[in-house]
Amino acid sequence: VEFLLKEGEKVDCPAGSKIPVAKVTGPARFILLGERTGLELVVRCSSIATHARKCVDLALQHDFHGVIAGTRKLAPGLRMVDKYALLVGGADTHRMDLSSMIMLKDNHIASAGGITAAVKAAKSVGGFALK
Repeated sequence: VEFLLKEGEKVDCPAGSKIPVAKVTGPARFILLGERTGLELVVRCSSIATHARKCVDLALQHDFHGVIAGTRKLAPGLRMVDKYALLVGGADTHRMDLSSMIMLKDNHIASAGGITAAVKAAKSVGGFALK
């Protein structure tokens, strides 16, 4: 595979036009076996990066000083691919998995008997490296 554009490069593609992004060479049988999967991954990553870039640019235009991060659930098996696409688009990955950060939801707080008790319990098992 020879990529014809730089990673993260902005591409203006008028509706109905086509812009080559990569050139694939090799035996036709192997190209055809991986063609659909390869195309779907490129489209998925490009879409995530494009939307991330739009959000980051919009935030900058409005003098927002926070962090734009991808916080939603990802497709099984594509976590690293999706997170990388966020980075290419200029957004933060938020966390890599559930073990990267402590999150207390209403059911955790209720079962602990209140927010103070929930935070204390979380800190007791979280260690110093977790937020």
